[in-house]
Amino acid sequence: MARITGRRLSRSFAASCLAAALVVSTGLTSAASAALVPKNVPGTASSPSGEACLIDAPKAIDGPLAWLAGKEHLGHVAWSFNRPGTDRWWFGSTDGAGITWRDYGSKAEMVKKFTDLKVYSKMHCGAVRSPNVGKALEYVAQSIENANHFNTLTNNCLTNSVAILSAYGVPLSKKGQLTDPNDYFNNEAPSAGLTAEGDLASTGPPPPPPSPSFKIKPSAESVTVVWARVSSEGGVREYQVGDGETTRSLSSKTTSYTWDDLRRGQHKCFRMRAISREGVASPWSAYQCTTTAASAMKPSLYVNTGYERGSLYEPSHFPAKIGLDNHEWYSDLQWGHIGPNSAKATGTLHENKCEPSCADGEYVTYPIEVLATDPKQCAVEVYDRRSDEMRIVQAYVFNEISARALSGNPRPDLVGDVFKTPCSSSSAQTPSAPAAGEVPEEYLGTWDSSIDNATGHHTRRLVIQQGEVGDTVLLLTADGPTKASGTYHCVFTAELTSAPTADGPLHIGPSTVTVAEPPSACTPGTASTVNLLPDDRLRRVNVDGEKLTYTKAD
Repeated sequence: MARITGRRLSRSFAASCLAAALVVSTGLTSAASAALVPKNVPGTASSPSGEACLIDAPKAIDGPLAWLAGKEHLGHVAWSFNRPGTDRWWFGSTDGAGITWRDYGSKAEMVKKFTDLKVYSKMHCGAVRSPNVGKALEYVAQSIENANHFNTLTNNCLTNSVAILSAYGVPLSKKGQLTDPNDYFNNEAPSAGLTAEGDLASTGPPPPPPSPSFKIKPSAESVTVVWARVSSEGGVREYQVGDGETTRSLSSKTTSYTWDDLRRGQHKCFRMRAISREGVASPWSAYQCTTTAASAMKPSLYVNTGYERGSLYEPSHFPAKIGLDNHEWYSDLQWGHIGPNSAKATGTLHENKCEPSCADGEYVTYPIEVLATDPKQCAVEVYDRRSDEMRIVQAYVFNEISARALSGNPRPDLVGDVFKTPCSSSSAQTPSAPAAGEVPEEYLGTWDSSIDNATGHHTRRLVIQQGEVGDTVLLLTADGPTKASGTYHCVFTAELTSAPTADGPLHIGPSTVTVAEPPSACTPGTASTVNLLPDDRLRRVNVDGEKLTYTKAD
């Protein structure tokens, strides 16, 4: 999107709205100009109402052009409209030959954009019954192409705004093209239903509230999101928790929400934002991801002792021997019961009562019982024998493991809670720390991009999270219009396929579709490479050569 300053706008308005001045001063009409205004193509009768706005820069274009039309100023206009039933808005303007810009965001972001440009000061908005977003986006795309073939009679700020809003469904009159932008804004726009007048200078949006800080707590079939309330100018109206597919609104008095009806072993990512009482939204927080309890419903056994540096055993392979240190160990462990809530084994404790060590057969033995309880999903430190390194992984494990002697009196340090509790270890609660994952810190976070083509404006949001080889580290959300005048919403995930160097790049495997609306619009992608560019932007390139560049959003 072209960034346009007030000075640049004042220079380019003279060209973009010249047609309006010529029409007023000479009485010329143009069939080509009228042809730009499409017939209203309504949606279905059951479609929700939309909203559209015409934005005015009343003091733009003065001097000879304005005098020729008998006016002090001719003005300049821009357009905006929303997706019905949502706070998603498209907005933009034609500012001269080869200068057409457009953007996408909430209504508050739209108002802020025009306010920040300084030259805009008023807007007329109104409800539109049965709007046609797809048709309007086609005209947005056409206006971008038209700017490369600028014509003072048929393509300017007013004609393009009228064409786009008419395609959306605003019943604007074709005769409106025979007046200057200020007159059109003041007279034709209200007569077409854009009657809600706003003064950008006085109604500019307040600053957004801060993004909430939150934590996630997984269980077997749900994830609880817990956050701290935020303070904001004017107060907070609601909090929103989203998973990239669905957004759930919650009272400003709440500090937690349980996202239920999940599958066991399901990987899920969440983000949050706050909405002020004025309706201004904070930026979405970065995603936090977790996995619900494994579908086997039986936790793994995690052992971390003086001898066992961090071993993770699956339920089907619980160990028969556990070393406590170089001289004491448990042996002959018989796991007679492994269930979803506890596991129990009997065996033998071997205690060294010699100094510095015992000869074969001189160890004292005791019958013992080992009990594992309190299953939890958490991060654990696991020793990788191949690399001789500790790695942090997410696992569903027994958090409490203890041993007791069935007879005799061994040393106290050889029974009781001799196993470290993994979910209570502070070192295991930071899986995103640089030493714990493979993804360099500079890549982490939320990245935004967009694609413009014949069907309209398509947004892409890429979230990269910490993880190791084989973990899901990439989440992509894609939204936009379809050729059939509908819209699509797709969410993809992909895994890290190899360990990157300290500076990248990231090698990402083929993507998997997790949300497809409609299913025909969302197709899994091929493997890709993600690079951090020198200007701090991110570029993702697929194996077939397709590339897209992203900008950091958080």
